[in-house]
Amino acid sequence: MSRLEPREVLRRVWLYMLVLVYAVLLTSSADAQTPAITNELKPQELAGRLQNECAEQSGGIPGAIAICEMEKEKAFGKELDQFYQKALTLAGTNKPLLRESQRNWLKYQESNCKLQGQVMKPEGGNIWRSTEAICLLGMTLERLEELREIVSQWEGYEKNGWLRPEPTPTP
Repeated sequence: MSRLEPREVLRRVWLYMLVLVYAVLLTSSADAQTPAITNELKPQELAGRLQNECAEQSGGIPGAIAICEMEKEKAFGKELDQFYQKALTLAGTNKPLLRESQRNWLKYQESNCKLQGQVMKPEGGNIWRSTEAICLLGMTLERLEELREIVSQWEGYEKNGWLRPEPTPTP
């Protein structure tokens, strides 16, 4: 195992601190407690708070942080799937459009977060894994919020006996 030059050690420490500062900036400093209901925070604020929790639980080790973030993403991914399934039951004639939207979003999430991770790969260590994991978590939380809003809107239409809007025909 080769020794790192002092300059390289300082550069890595600086980069790690930068990632931590970024995570802190994403969170709301007004309330230090995690809310009981995740709807109380915007998706990126919640992602930042969850990232901080993972950093604290893992002692700041990037690989362990990434594992923790992926576990949280998996849990919110299950919730996202539940809302997606609910939206499908309410979609009516919009079902094909909803499916297409979800497929495209999944492709975008995967490629975008892979790119985010690759950008950090030259920094060494497992920082790139954590970067990719927090990207996946943040995007999952954003999509979850979108699907919650769609479901809420369609449930309102159904409750009031209104017809759901028909999809716009594509040329």
